[in-house]
Amino acid sequence: MRRTWLTGPRNKVLALRLEPPIEVDTPMGRGWAIIWQDYGFDHDNLWTVEIAATRQFWTFRNRDVRGVRNCAFGVGMKQRKLGDGETEHEGA
Repeated sequence: MRRTWLTGPRNKVLALRLEPPIEVDTPMGRGWAIIWQDYGFDHDNLWTVEIAATRQFWTFRNRDVRGVRNCAFGVGMKQRKLGDGETEHEGA
């Protein structure tokens, strides 16, 4: 993953450009997170997301964004027992 830090005054880190984007679920539907913003511990993190269905860009608070199933790491996948104590991930 290539990271590009976008900085503000006095080089305080304000945002991270996500390359490649992360697929997420939002209140407006599924989309691709392209920028993550952190304004410090007093504030919510913000995610700028391109909504897949409308191709619009919206910014959401951290509590409104959820990661989607990721078969590469088994996120959101059920595990199935195989022989000899092995497990395999299957779609949820």
